[in-house]
Amino acid sequence: MTRIFRIDVWFAALAHAAETEWGGVLTPVLRALSVAGNSGAVFIATALLLLVFKRTRKAGCAALIALAASVLFTEVLLKNIVGRARPFTDETSLFYTYWADAGSLPADGYSFPSGHTAAAMAFATAMFFCFRKDISWFFFLIPLAMGFSRVYFQVHYVTDVTASFAVGFLCGLLAVYVLKLLFRLSFFRKFMEAKGIGELMQRKKQS
Repeated sequence: MTRIFRIDVWFAALAHAAETEWGGVLTPVLRALSVAGNSGAVFIATALLLLVFKRTRKAGCAALIALAASVLFTEVLLKNIVGRARPFTDETSLFYTYWADAGSLPADGYSFPSGHTAAAMAFATAMFFCFRKDISWFFFLIPLAMGFSRVYFQVHYVTDVTASFAVGFLCGLLAVYVLKLLFRLSFFRKFMEAKGIGELMQRKKQS
């Protein structure tokens, strides 16, 4: 057994212990969080809402770019390059037993890295760099909770989640850089300066 796999086993057992001891409280909350992260839906919806208002439009744009990058790097590239199977696919393993005990949360595709966690970290990083730093660090609690939920339900190894933190953070940084480049374009600056949807539609008709 490799050192990395020992780490995966140890954290899986720890998550199972949490499920056993506090499952009545944790399971429905973590399930709702995990399901909300399917396809990055909750993060995309939030980013689109942020686009509506001028004060938050920069954050909405950064979040959408970061989320698109996380999909590219996790779902398109890394998952297919690494090709790691989900923990519960081996029905003779403790992971399968833990997964069944936690409610058999469905998950398909490859395991490494966690798309849910990468999306959450990409979103949080974009928010961190677009809002006041003294309060925006709270956004990083989202990927931490999301990552824990994925290990809790045994649909990811903890090393999948750890790698996703790095991938998501880099995607957020990339989004901030791309946003700076976009501000060099006049039409993008006009879009960012519009006060609301009405003004955006009016400018579109005039252009």
